[in-house]
Amino acid sequence: MQAATAKILADAAYQRDGSFAIAGNLNECIAAGDWTLYYSVEDATKNVTPDDVKRVANEYLGRDQSTAGWFVPVVK
Repeated sequence: MQAATAKILADAAYQRDGSFAIAGNLNECIAAGDWTLYYSVEDATKNVTPDDVKRVANEYLGRDQSTAGWFVPVVK
């Protein structure tokens, strides 16, 4: 969890490097439906626990909600 949290927080810091990056990141938060995510996502990330990850994975990553596919290239 510490490594994942550190990576996410580092990525957030890089997304604020320069005015163009700030505008793009803020625009992404607006597109997600809440511009305040720009400020609140780091605190929310710091509060995620392993139990949270497990609970959400169990809810959304069930076997009946997965899709498998095969890529079969055609040689001409």
